[in-house]
Amino acid sequence: MTTAKQAILVADDYPATLRLLSRALEIEGYRVVTAHDAATVLKLISEEKSLALVVLGIDEVKQPSTEICRRLREVSDLPVIILSARNKESDIASGLDAGADEYIRKPFNINEFVAQVKAVLRRYNLSLRLKES
Repeated sequence: MTTAKQAILVADDYPATLRLLSRALEIEGYRVVTAHDAATVLKLISEEKSLALVVLGIDEVKQPSTEICRRLREVSDLPVIILSARNKESDIASGLDAGADEYIRKPFNINEFVAQVKAVLRRYNLSLRLKES
């Protein structure tokens, strides 16, 4: 369990996946904020000042997670995990080049997903502490 309720923005265009991810993170003690589309993600990034991480699982043709990540990077340095069914090496490279801290391929194991979230948050929190000292 986490010691403090860190807030995680989880975005996915499939309601069942959004529920699964949200529930898994809530069980681990995180506060979850959800979004179904790119516009909501970008709005919440500017409104929710307590966010610690963004999980992007939106695979819309017009606005895939990679493009949302690129736009998010223009306004935020929050860590980003992309969840995507786009599994080609070029897709993964594009996601990481767009600014994602991690790229997880769908389908995925929920326990591995939670472990990746914890690892990304550990690295991000460590970098914040190093910047402060």
